Formats: sequence, structure tokens, C-alpha cells
Amino acid sequence: MAEIKLFDFNFNVLDDAVMGVPHAHYSIIENIKVEIKKFYFRHGGRALLHFPINHVAADVEIGFAAIMIGGCIVCMDRFDPAASLAMVEKEKLHVVGQVPVMFLLQMMQPSFKETDWSNIELFAWAGSAAPKAMIDALSGICEKTGANLITGYGSTEVCGFVTYTEKGDDQETLLSTAGKIASPFELKIVDDARGELPDGEIGEIAVRGAFMFKEYFNNPAATAEVLDADGWYYTSDLAFKDDRGYIHITGRKSEMFKTGGENVYPREVEEVIESQDAVLFAAVMGVPDELYQEVGWAFVMPTPGKSVTEEDLREHVKPKLANYKQPKKYFIRPLLPLLANGKVNKLALRDEINEMLRK
Repeated sequence: MAEIKLFDFNFNVLDDAVMGVPHAHYSIIENIKVEIKKFYFRHGGRALLHFPINHVAADVEIGFAAIMIGGCIVCMDRFDPAASLAMVEKEKLHVVGQVPVMFLLQMMQPSFKETDWSNIELFAWAGSAAPKAMIDALSGICEKTGANLITGYGSTEVCGFVTYTEKGDDQETLLSTAGKIASPFELKIVDDARGELPDGEIGEIAVRGAFMFKEYFNNPAATAEVLDADGWYYTSDLAFKDDRGYIHITGRKSEMFKTGGENVYPREVEEVIESQDAVLFAAVMGVPDELYQEVGWAFVMPTPGKSVTEEDLREHVKPKLANYKQPKKYFIRPLLPLLANGKVNKLALRDEINEMLRK
């Protein structure tokens, strides 16, 4: 048998299956050494794993973490809302890490309120922002059981989470931030010239640390676009840091649009819309406009069992957003197209917008 060396390269696949992302055993180990502390994983802990095996949550965040700490992985061959709730009770699970849409689908099950959560020690999520309805439901469980609620930010390229909220953070922090960079890793917010920005200013997230991927497999040009000679990875995600060092994600660079010469960051607008009690998800898109260059259109999915009108939404956002940030149109739908990671499928919405504009 060939000897396995610390810097041999493993092979991870991006969630969208476009490019391979090789990682050394070393980068995985260095990241997970931090994660098990931030997640309060413990020896003997039982974690649910129902993600596809090529997903970084399965390969690293849950799978490797449980193995490193001497825990138990309880596997399901796919995510099923009702069956996963039954597994929580049957296997006396301690850790449930999911994307928000999975928690929301579980919450819609009649068995959710009857599920025995008494053994749960951690609810963790990432991939997209959590709606208030989800935080409210999980917080109610944690108040009874003492479990932790933790979210963060990461990607396949950085081998999972690199930022984390802290035990005891309040609901507003869990709703509006993705935590702060974990020591010994580094994070900065940069402008288009990759110069570091001060706290409070929106720019691109750049990170550096032992977690880093080697390259995009057989794609040196794509690698050179995002990795510099000093080891910084430029993520294309936009955010600002507050005075605590917590990052507030405002969207992707490709999603930002200009209206009347002003930058609009969709995630900022979406968070305001989603803070309306009857709203579960919102997606804001920049749409061509003859007068303003672009304007925002908002696609809104109400919380099941609740209703909301366009007038309700306009009144809700008016005192919270500058006029140029407020969507010019609202489309209220019982369902929005979702990706496997729980994010709204904005490519599908873009196709729909293009079709509307052609008419």
C-alpha cells in the first residue's frame, strides 16, 4: 500500500460540479482542527449527515469533523424532511447541520413540534441567510435544551467554514451576520484594486490560511484570477465588517447593480424585506431601466400560512432603505425556485425577467 503523506492531494468537487478543487490532507486537517472547537463537537457526539457526498458539508464540515473528534456519523442516503426528524429521535442526535431550506422544510412537517430535541447540542447552518421564522423556531428549542445556534461563512475552496458566530450571540447577529474569522486564519475586505477597506465599507471578501485549496483542476487561468502570490483567495462575495469583526454579507460581485449612479447590493435589500413577519424568502434583481440604468425588482415568497401584499412590503421597506435601494416592482409568489444549497435560483429568475422584458 502506498504511504499517505500530509501534503498529498485529496479531491473535492465544487457544489455546482463545474471544476474540481484539489485539497491536501493538511488543509482539511488544519480547518477541521478549528471547526471542532468552534462547533463544540465532542468525543462521542452523534451528527446527522444527509448531504450529497461531493458536498463540502459532507466531506469536511460534518464527515471529517466527526471522525477527527471521535464522534459518530449517522448517515441518510438523501435529505427527507420527515425522515430526518424521525432520525433525530431514533438516533438521539447531538448535531444537526443543514442549509436553511432544510430546516424550513422540516418546520413544515406536522411532526416538527412533537420531535424530541432533548439531545441536540448544536444547530448549524450556512449556504444562505436564515429567515427569521427559522431562527425563532430553533431559538425556542435551544431555550429548553441549552443547544447552541451557530452560523458562518465558507466555501469548497477554503475547505468549509472560516468564519463563525459565537455561543450566545443574539438573534440579530445570527440573522444579519456570518460571524468573524477564526484564529489563526485571516480575512480582509478589499476594493476593486484589492486594497484593504476600513470597517463598515462594502467590498470583496479575501481570506488566507492553511485551509486553502491548491488550484482549480486543470484550469490555471481561473486559479490565477482568485489566488494571489501572497496566498490570498478573493471570493467574489461582497460584505462589510462591523466593529466586532463580524462580516455582513451583501451578495456576489456579479449581483450588484447601479441605479441612478448608486450601487445597490441585493442582499441588503433582501434582508430588509425578509424582516417583514410574513416573508420567508426574497430575491432582488437588477433590471434594465431607460431612466435609471437599472432598477430593483423583488421576488417574494410568503411564510406558509401567512399573506403579504405589495403595499405591505412598500410600507415596510420605506423607513428602512434609501429611496434608490427600494424595489420598483414586487412579485409575490407561493414558491420561488431554489437551488440544492437552499439559495434562491437567481438564474431561473433572470430567465423569467428576460422573458417578461421581451413581451
